[in-house]
Amino acid sequence: MRQLFQKPLKSPKLSFSINEESLDWQNLVKEWEELLKLGHLHSIKNKFFKTNFSLKNAPRSRILELSQLCRRSQMTSDGLKLLAPIVRGEDSDGEATDMEVIEYCHQLQVMGATNEALFRLKRIDEDKTPAVLIQKAVTYVSQWEYERAIECIDKYLKSCEIDSYKKAIIEVNRISALLYLEKFPEAEKSTQQLMQLCESNGWKRLLTNCHEFQIQALYHRQDFTAAQKVLREVQKLEVSDTSIDKLLIKKWSAILAAIETQNRQQVDTFLDEVRLSGRWEII
Repeated sequence: MRQLFQKPLKSPKLSFSINEESLDWQNLVKEWEELLKLGHLHSIKNKFFKTNFSLKNAPRSRILELSQLCRRSQMTSDGLKLLAPIVRGEDSDGEATDMEVIEYCHQLQVMGATNEALFRLKRIDEDKTPAVLIQKAVTYVSQWEYERAIECIDKYLKSCEIDSYKKAIIEVNRISALLYLEKFPEAEKSTQQLMQLCESNGWKRLLTNCHEFQIQALYHRQDFTAAQKVLREVQKLEVSDTSIDKLLIKKWSAILAAIETQNRQQVDTFLDEVRLSGRWEII
């Protein structure tokens, strides 16, 4: 099979920028992280995006976390441009670390270049850098290999200790794989546990994922009334209109409305929105 990475692209200038002349990168990262946990993507873009100080001027020590924040804020192309020169050996500050390569592969996977992502990930020692297991899992999910994804996640969770928020993000991916494999009892039990954690910490974005998992399971059981009830609850959450989570909720709203009315108009409207956004993974 021909690999997607045979012709590397040159990295264009970053569009993401900040307008502070004297910038405290540590505080910027901290504030950005807090806004992400609250699901305030719109605030992130308003605060950091339309300004004059380019992220390419960030110190090398901050490039990895800034690239991660770009990707998590749905600005993957900007995050990819930050890391591309480092991973491809074009940066004068030395070779890429394993973690920089892993993040680069994550962003390749988001952009659809899963062949290159797995090629680079398989060259990283799992014992030395266990985090590679999580990115392998995410990439396997993109290739519909859910059993292999769960194996990687379980191996990772047994190999190291991580903070509760990162563990919650990993659990979201694990539950998604369980649902695809139709392991509904295990998925629903894990979802309930994760919901309690998210509610107690105010993690609205992850809580939206939990509600979406609930709806999936109820849809499978054909309990459409209960699914509608969960949908009404999640619609009360303040999630950015630009987020992929919001599109997932719109998807289930359209599906449940079509079942109730026996009319697919809302489904067609939703498909038009997906077509415009280019987020085909939602389907």
